[in-house]
Amino acid sequence: MKNKLIKHVLEQFDWEKTHKAMVALEWEWRGEGVPSISQLQSRAVELLNFACTEAKTYRTTAPDYVGPFTVGTGGFEAHAWLTDDGKIEGVRLSFMVASWDEWR
Repeated sequence: MKNKLIKHVLEQFDWEKTHKAMVALEWEWRGEGVPSISQLQSRAVELLNFACTEAKTYRTTAPDYVGPFTVGTGGFEAHAWLTDDGKIEGVRLSFMVASWDEWR
């Protein structure tokens, strides 16, 4: 199920828009220039898999927590949610240009 979910995210994600934003912002990774779409996709798969792994690992210490479990780098955020019985229920991939939270 996890691989199906990740595959669907990769098929639906707007890679062109993300790449275009990175080019416009001159957003480089590790000083090596703006990554290609292929590099973006590879990093996204790594992050989504890592979020799923971390979700399952964390579940062993907090059995009732279902997520989201979030990891991020290079503008990407990958999220994973678990079912009550500990299986991957959903994943999300975001590319963040700006964000704001405020709590009272």
